[in-house]
Amino acid sequence: MVNKVQLIGRLGKDPEVRATQENVAFACFSLATDAHWTDRNGVKQSRTEWHNVLAWGRLAEICGEYLRKGRLVFVEGRLQTRSWEDEAGQRHSRTEVVIHDLKILEPKQPVEAPQLPAGGGARTPPSIGLLPALCGISENHDLPGRSCRCKRRSPRPGWSVRPSFPERISGTAPGRL
Repeated sequence: MVNKVQLIGRLGKDPEVRATQENVAFACFSLATDAHWTDRNGVKQSRTEWHNVLAWGRLAEICGEYLRKGRLVFVEGRLQTRSWEDEAGQRHSRTEVVIHDLKILEPKQPVEAPQLPAGGGARTPPSIGLLPALCGISENHDLPGRSCRCKRRSPRPGWSVRPSFPERISGTAPGRL
């Protein structure tokens, strides 16, 4: 049997990191995924699904450190439903994605070009975005007839670009087989 979930979405809120009585860290956050389609009448439609996500251990600590509301991430894990009874005796259940793998798909902040020295009549260079980080990811990197788009170089002399995104972070969840 297979219980595997892979999602790409944006965080709906900052992760809430807490610890169990045994001092094991866990993080909870919501993740939004979108579906887009065109109906029979040619009208574009969209629907947002919200997913409850749970991370354990070191992965939970990393989520608390690096993830913020609106950040685009890839998560992989399994579905888990838990049930409990509140003080009033009412039964509740919640389905969560317990993750064991996380990729951050965008940088914390956009990369800014450094300012050129004032006084040489030079204008300030515009901001630049990240170049695609294909080095080491594509097996076709710099093969004859093909070239990596990032070229492992800055777009202009004296400018720099933050390398290697997406980040890949792995952890383990308690009870994972």
